[in-house]
Amino acid sequence: MGGCAEPLFSTFGTWVRDALAANPKVTPQELETSDYLGANLVDALALCARNDEKAPVLDQVIGYYENRTEPQRGPIAASHIGMLEAFDKAAGSLSLSEPGRPVVSPPSLGESVHASYFPMDPNRARSGIVTSVKTKGGSTTLTFGKKSRKEPTLACGYTKKTWRITPNGTRIYEYRCKKVGERSITAAPAPITMPTYAAGGIKVGSYVSYWQYPGGEVETAGWPLEAFADAARKKRVNFLGVKL
Repeated sequence: MGGCAEPLFSTFGTWVRDALAANPKVTPQELETSDYLGANLVDALALCARNDEKAPVLDQVIGYYENRTEPQRGPIAASHIGMLEAFDKAAGSLSLSEPGRPVVSPPSLGESVHASYFPMDPNRARSGIVTSVKTKGGSTTLTFGKKSRKEPTLACGYTKKTWRITPNGTRIYEYRCKKVGERSITAAPAPITMPTYAAGGIKVGSYVSYWQYPGGEVETAGWPLEAFADAARKKRVNFLGVKL
């Protein structure tokens, strides 16, 4: 499956443009992918992204829509979701520190269904005005100018809701964050690097909101959620990495 994200993304781009033509003001938070084509594209693209080292952040971005989608699921996916819901009801009193070993586990194909551990949260997206765009070897790096901004202060933790159950029987709980305050910061956002096919329409002076990979070996990797021609944010030029 490695390397399938880029060719499939072009098809996803066609779907995104059609969705924006029907609702030009839709935001990344509001986009719905529950129609038959959108749901299946999201599931397939999520699977491709999980196995494509060139697009590590795409996994998390698409994971957000995958987890919000109610597609026309097949019996494997439906049974997986049903088992998780039933297990939550039956084992709700178990200690979080002792998850135990459930009697059910997802089928082998379940890895392609709701398996992203930390999907994107567009409400926590970063943003900036682009000061340079450098492309090399299929990757594009965006550099941003300094700005004063307010960032949310978050309280994060695991809930009691089962996110998934691993094949060896371990329960993994849903991880959520809640805004508890704000702080003021004046600084330039760190540069981000993305596949060049996701940077279409972005130029010096563009306003870009994006999701950045939260640490690890690819901590500079990012993915655009929404980009406008300039700081006025009147002309949108990129949506989820799709050039408009």
